[in-house]
Amino acid sequence: MSAPAATTPAGGVAASEPLLCARGLIKRFGGFVAVSNVDVDVHAGHITAMIGPNGAGKSTVINLLSGALLPTKGSVTIGGQSIVGRGSHEVARMGVARTFQTPRLFDGLSVGESMMLPRALFAKSSYLECFVHSPRTRKDEAGGWESALDWLSFVGLADVAEMPMSALPVGSQRLVEVARALALEPDIVLLDEPAAGLDHTETERLARLIEQIAQSGIGVLLVEHDMHLVMSVADTVVVLDAGVCIATGTATAVSEDPTVIEAYLGVVNDKGAGEVKDV
Repeated sequence: MSAPAATTPAGGVAASEPLLCARGLIKRFGGFVAVSNVDVDVHAGHITAMIGPNGAGKSTVINLLSGALLPTKGSVTIGGQSIVGRGSHEVARMGVARTFQTPRLFDGLSVGESMMLPRALFAKSSYLECFVHSPRTRKDEAGGWESALDWLSFVGLADVAEMPMSALPVGSQRLVEVARALALEPDIVLLDEPAAGLDHTETERLARLIEQIAQSGIGVLLVEHDMHLVMSVADTVVVLDAGVCIATGTATAVSEDPTVIEAYLGVVNDKGAGEVKDV
């Protein structure tokens, strides 16, 4: 398939309004404040990148937005509905999918079988029907396998469906993670450092995939250290430092912000402009 099918925004949200809206997010772990008063919007068909040094709170924000963590304070809404207090499974049903820094391999499963796991959200079979492997269960399984092959084809990995997940190189594992997130047919996808461990060619391929995902109408939040990737695809960049948002704007504006340059992007050259570096 050439691109994901366009989705209807969660809750019928108008195109000008964010699909996901987080305001005043605070997360404390004991006396440590991991995230302090952070705001994030994710719009349909829009790529928002979140950058910052290690320990800045980026993955904590993704965990808060996906329901994996409960905020100490603040609000998170999807289509105007609060997700605070809902579990990750329920948030996924509301249209949010995510990847992880470390790919979930599911030892013992093939690539195609691991791709079928998200389809459990769409299964119509009861537990009893699954136990006896009823015709409806077989239909669910056939549909799940077809979906798995479609999404693997989208990321260019249809030929590895029968391989064990653990046998794939890291770059391919990360692309399978992206495909598995898309198999949930989300309105919003949260990508947590998807380029980690990828070579230049794989990163360029990932950049084009992210653009295709957004072009289909899905809202993308990209947490990433590869600044060249961020600057090539992001519509909006949010910069965190020590859990605090220090800048939000276009990639160009953020790369020229003196506060960002000093805190994260690099050094100021003799012309007063920031020299972007990978971190």
